[in-house]
Amino acid sequence: GEAAFAAAIDAEDPDLIHANDCDTLGLAMRAQERAAARGKKIGILYDAHEYVKGVHRKHPVWRHSMMILEKQGIKKAGIVMTVSETIAGLLQDDYKLKVRPTVVLNAPRIKQPDVDSEMKTIRTKVGLAKDVPLHVYVGAAAPQRGLDAMIEALPKAPGHHVALVVNPTAPYVIGLQEKADGLGVGDRVHIHPYVPEWYVSTFISDATSGVIPILKYPNHEISLVTKFFEFLHGNLPIIVSDVKTMAAEVKLRKNGLVFTAGKADELAARFIEITEHRDKYVAAITPELLNEYSWERQGDKLVAAHDELANRGK
Repeated sequence: GEAAFAAAIDAEDPDLIHANDCDTLGLAMRAQERAAARGKKIGILYDAHEYVKGVHRKHPVWRHSMMILEKQGIKKAGIVMTVSETIAGLLQDDYKLKVRPTVVLNAPRIKQPDVDSEMKTIRTKVGLAKDVPLHVYVGAAAPQRGLDAMIEALPKAPGHHVALVVNPTAPYVIGLQEKADGLGVGDRVHIHPYVPEWYVSTFISDATSGVIPILKYPNHEISLVTKFFEFLHGNLPIIVSDVKTMAAEVKLRKNGLVFTAGKADELAARFIEITEHRDKYVAAITPELLNEYSWERQGDKLVAAHDELANRGK
């Protein structure tokens, strides 16, 4: 448990600790205290991937304990980093931070790998001709991700197909296939296991659109999720539910369409509309947009934060 973690951290004798998410802040703070006792200063970078107050976890005391931990840890952190401008503002307000948290987006590299002859692409894998509309979702599959709407939209979008790049053995995913079979659209739903993260954008690049149908939970409202950038770098138009930050982004960039979360009828209409006018939405995915949302740009901010923290007090 913790003792093994502590020993491993101390053996590394770090100058700084990058604490990913609130769950690791306690480990970082205790390591900082142990180092201080032996006369060494360790800098902590707290990287908040989620807004703790808005997270829903099954365990009843998780959020409460994490909020206490965050309140303590954010004071010990030399730099605070997060994944969206919205969360940066919330954290600054909540904790009266003098410096606004650095925003680093989890974006792919501009240079995407070529199609691998064995891994192929989603359309090739499911055996669909180029002119068959194929709408793809990538990532964790759970009820709050709103994938039911993608299945329920198919009866109202004749000839359209859906591909889910997910964990095929998850009970929720098995349930989605059963729902599709019950609606008579089972043959238009394609479930494919995960591919390596560096290959996602290439793998999905021959789909018609990328879909983010997430339901309206506090954390979903304030994030630009990884798949948003993966779809962009695959040159896919995006259909997103009306969660605040992503819907605003799609409307601003004009690279896709928005539908009301959970409304399958609306999603079906968007499937049809995005297929008919696809070129218009693809044209909005400019080199400037990809450059802004690329790891080359975002990674520089991460390295700069590490350098600044490591050099403080020297």
